[in-house]
Amino acid sequence: MIKEAILHNMTREFVYSIGANSYMIKIRTKANDMVIVNLYYYNKYHNVIKDHKVHTVRMTKVATDELFDYYEAIVNVNHITTKYYFELIDGSGDYIYYANYRFLNEPSKDDSYSFDFPIQAKMEDAPSYIDWMADGIVYQIFPDRYYRGDNYIPNKSHTKWSASPKWNSIYGGTIKGITQKLDHIKDLGATIIYLTPIFESPSNHKYNTTDYMKLDPDFGTKEDFKEFVDTAHSKGIKVILDGVFNHSGEDFFPFKDLLKNGQKSDYKDWFFPFSFPVKRIHGIKPNYQSFSYFGGMPKLNTMNQDVQKYFTDMIDYWMTNFNVDGWGLDVADEVSHEFWTVFRKAVKKNKKDAPLIGEIWYDSRDWLQGNEFDCVMNYQFYRCVEQFIARGTMTVSEFVSNLEFVRGNTNYNAYRMLWNLIDSHDCPRFITCAGDDVRKLKLAALLQFTFTGTPMIYYGDEVGMKGKGDPDCRRGMIWDSDKVDTDVLNYYKSLTKLRHSHPCLRRGEFHLVYKDDDKQVLVYKKVYEDETLLVAINNSDTEVTLTSLTNKINMIDNQVMDGVLPPFTGVIMQLHNKL
Repeated sequence: MIKEAILHNMTREFVYSIGANSYMIKIRTKANDMVIVNLYYYNKYHNVIKDHKVHTVRMTKVATDELFDYYEAIVNVNHITTKYYFELIDGSGDYIYYANYRFLNEPSKDDSYSFDFPIQAKMEDAPSYIDWMADGIVYQIFPDRYYRGDNYIPNKSHTKWSASPKWNSIYGGTIKGITQKLDHIKDLGATIIYLTPIFESPSNHKYNTTDYMKLDPDFGTKEDFKEFVDTAHSKGIKVILDGVFNHSGEDFFPFKDLLKNGQKSDYKDWFFPFSFPVKRIHGIKPNYQSFSYFGGMPKLNTMNQDVQKYFTDMIDYWMTNFNVDGWGLDVADEVSHEFWTVFRKAVKKNKKDAPLIGEIWYDSRDWLQGNEFDCVMNYQFYRCVEQFIARGTMTVSEFVSNLEFVRGNTNYNAYRMLWNLIDSHDCPRFITCAGDDVRKLKLAALLQFTFTGTPMIYYGDEVGMKGKGDPDCRRGMIWDSDKVDTDVLNYYKSLTKLRHSHPCLRRGEFHLVYKDDDKQVLVYKKVYEDETLLVAINNSDTEVTLTSLTNKINMIDNQVMDGVLPPFTGVIMQLHNKL
């Protein structure tokens, strides 16, 4: 028994609400060290109510990574607060009790030897579980590159739609153009549109905002945007906007005032000047904090209450007047925690079920404690799928271990809503990373749609679009029917249809069944209520035979399988159906 590996803290990372009077309690142990972990809990005020009944629940091992096992138990209590401790039994039958950070040979009758349920875990601090997002499918759009619209007026300054983009290319995509293509998105099966920034900005990407209260004229009018949101809603599609609050553009009115008036500027404390006068010289490291040392994106002081007020007003404006459904949050890890707590309250005041999704590329548990984000863009998933399938540099065991780390260390509600992506506007297209191998793209999509979390499709992946790193990954959307990869499109539609028709794919727990590093084969189950689905993938260039697949129906194409998995293919089978 390795005591040093046992970890539990009385914090919202290990004890938190998942619903009314329902709480998650977690503990970590060394991988494959324990065979049984029991949780004991009782009313803290048992002496007052004269009831010292101790409840017991066997904890479930929900994940195993390279080093650790992660155990969870859900308890339903209506106590003011609760006392609890753990019993741990290893493979040799040795047991020990862990209570209030101490190891005991026997349970103690002294309450000081129990953990105290943190009052912060009560319902008011619970991370939101948002049904429509957990059950949804996200479609990310880079507005300038999606569709110009049927009323497009030719513009000589616009790049040819089929041309490769440069950093400053403008293609002329509009909000009205997206509205006109909503049927494509609906037919694809997407239920959530995530737009990269749409606010006034001199760039094509709009991440250097000039005015957060204006729609960029390149994209159309506010009336166009209102029509877009209303039409999307009428088709059952939610709309999430990308908010850039870490930094503004250099033409943002407070920064222009700072450049003009220096120390006398009323907006001096909105930013982080190192010295005065503040200088914006292209190609030279600025004398103020900025995003990635780029002077055109001065960093905002989000601890400043006036800055906070400006952005909460901005949130009220777009959510009240245009019925926006949620917010993606750019460079979220470089913004103060205080700002995000204020921001969350402003968003939830407008819509209780409006999600906040942070752009964080690494372990995000610090932002998922219930008072900031509801989930994050799952770039850990992206990196794993890219290395495992596209590049073939990761084994099955490493793939599973890395994703089990995410499962073991992420808030349960947030984990079920993580945006599982295989590429985005910030990284090369998956198919390009995979050497243009369509089989690998389809295999990655299969993982997206069968893994726990919310799949996110980057516009164009569904038709086989290619692209290297930024800006090449931001090409104009393919609309010419002779250039669309209909095989890929139909495959995506099959996956979205299955996900919508089988709650098991949306809400089922992941259970590893079999893995083989030599053959690069992975088999796992999704289990939800009375339904069990089995997913098998062959991530190698050699066909493999799995006798357990023989005479099963592949739900993707409804074909009877002969037990053979061709190279870089995967299947979904139904083991047990709902009664």
